[in-house]
Amino acid sequence: MSHEEVHEIFDMTKETVMEVYRLSTEETLAKAVLLNMEEDLVALQALVLFLSVSNLTGKPKVAWKLTGIARRSGVFSQTRHSPFQIEMRNRLWWQLWYLDHRAAKDLGQRNGLENLHTFELPLNVNDSDLDPSSSHLATSRNGWSEQTFALVRYRIAQTRQMLSEDNVMTRKQEIIRACEQQLHDHHLQFCTDQQSTIQWLTRHVAHVLVMEMWFELYSADTIDISSVGLADDGQHEQGFRDFLFLNAIDIVDTTTRLEWETQSRQWAWLLKGYQQFHPLVFLLNELQYREQYAAVDHAWKVVESALSRWPPTTRDSSNGRVMENLKDSW
Repeated sequence: MSHEEVHEIFDMTKETVMEVYRLSTEETLAKAVLLNMEEDLVALQALVLFLSVSNLTGKPKVAWKLTGIARRSGVFSQTRHSPFQIEMRNRLWWQLWYLDHRAAKDLGQRNGLENLHTFELPLNVNDSDLDPSSSHLATSRNGWSEQTFALVRYRIAQTRQMLSEDNVMTRKQEIIRACEQQLHDHHLQFCTDQQSTIQWLTRHVAHVLVMEMWFELYSADTIDISSVGLADDGQHEQGFRDFLFLNAIDIVDTTTRLEWETQSRQWAWLLKGYQQFHPLVFLLNELQYREQYAAVDHAWKVVESALSRWPPTTRDSSNGRVMENLKDSW
């Protein structure tokens, strides 16, 4: 809802409405999950939905704390369940893991849920493929499904976890390339409906999150591209840096995308929730030595605009302090 729509309905500013209802909802859901730790799947589903919104409305710290409560729920105990119940728990666990992963990244903290082998990835199916009374699991689709967008995000988050556990640069490159190939083979090649906004979102988010891994790997303060064999000479090295630089500008420039790409407008609330820390760090590092030209001027405007959208909790986080130190070093 726009600020004007909120004010017309509630006679309050959007910020006031969100804060009032957030506090009440947060307290109620936390109590519901704590009081029904063993069996209340619905309460946990409601909490996870709330956490999803909290993480995307400038409250990553709220999401990060409450995932700690949710992951202790007895709902995830390894007792006997029907195939349908198993699938619902898999979906819940992975969404919870993803929320914890993103909130931790936005705050510059370590992910609290590290065991990726406890639950299988959700099936690539539509909701209509699932039957609560069936004694057999549904068969994953070979193509687009209602779970594809979620699965793309989970696979990329899995890859980021693998990257954090490996210190060899050549292996990190291989891990990211393998992720790109897997995403294409299993999901992205089926996102062909140009009229589907959710398929557009899946392609866009996959591109952004994969590029985010490359930015993190090749930030100027992390590694010199020429030292890992990606550049045979200075010209190739600069060409690869230019490629990353232009992609970083495009990814961070959410405002322009929302203005010009009609398919993105439906997802403005989601796209604005990505803090884009690694593309921003890469841009600030690159801007320290690049000569003045049109793309550099535009990059500065994009960086300033992106940082102005960061909520106070993110500015006060370790990521925020890194960003401020980079800006202050000029």
